[in-house]
Amino acid sequence: CDVDTTAIEVDELGGTFGVNVVANVSVSVLPQVSWLTAGSKTDERDGYWTQNINVSSFSNKADQRQGKVKFLYAAGNDSKTVTVTQKRTLYIKESDVTLTAAGQDSTLTLTNTESRNVTWSSSNKKVATVNAGKVKAVANGTATITVKSSDGKYSDKCNITVEIPKSKGGRTESES
Repeated sequence: CDVDTTAIEVDELGGTFGVNVVANVSVSVLPQVSWLTAGSKTDERDGYWTQNINVSSFSNKADQRQGKVKFLYAAGNDSKTVTVTQKRTLYIKESDVTLTAAGQDSTLTLTNTESRNVTWSSSNKKVATVNAGKVKAVANGTATITVKSSDGKYSDKCNITVEIPKSKGGRTESES
């Protein structure tokens, strides 16, 4: 069983990657996870081929995840394993933040392992503003804070809820 067992590292966008194979082998993913699957064979010729491995994009806030693709030779017990590691390179650790006072702020935790330039934006500046990851409450409501890499390839979001309690006069702090 001759398999290129070089470990594969993939970013959060996922994709399809080929592993060179020489033999009659079966392919399985261990443990069986939905984000990593064996795809089609390509470039088949004289017992050689490329086995495609499909990696789904990240949909959660994890730093990384790992799986293994096992190649088992059909005529014996020989097997080879390729480790696939998928790492997030740009994301906000927080998913949801609630602010309870006008002017209250919270700094979002950015993981940016590639040290790329980023831009921050708020979907509703009347509710919350953001500057370099520091979110400031303006008024009751919801907003989505987005961070994007300067090339636009990577991004992540955090939901902001502003819930300013009403004062005795029935107005919120920001209306006083």
